[in-house]
Amino acid sequence: MIDIYSIIGDIRFRTSLLESLEWDEDLLKTFLIYFDGEIRNGNSVENLLKDIKNNFGDETLKIIIDIIKEEALTLDEYLNNDKGEH
Repeated sequence: MIDIYSIIGDIRFRTSLLESLEWDEDLLKTFLIYFDGEIRNGNSVENLLKDIKNNFGDETLKIIIDIIKEEALTLDEYLNNDKGEH
């Protein structure tokens, strides 16, 4: 599961998200609460991405897609390195 609060600790993602939200700290907090809730509720990635685009815009969507891709690559690397070790 993606932990948005640990990812947002990465200054480049935080800065990118803030910029995509026109430097609105309150909107960033709203977005983070929304995103975390959607992930925890197990909502589909497809619906999540549609909602992000509709509610927060294309730039925020692009950043979240990059975060998801990075997390997927990390998981893929872990799974490939873990083969045969058990």
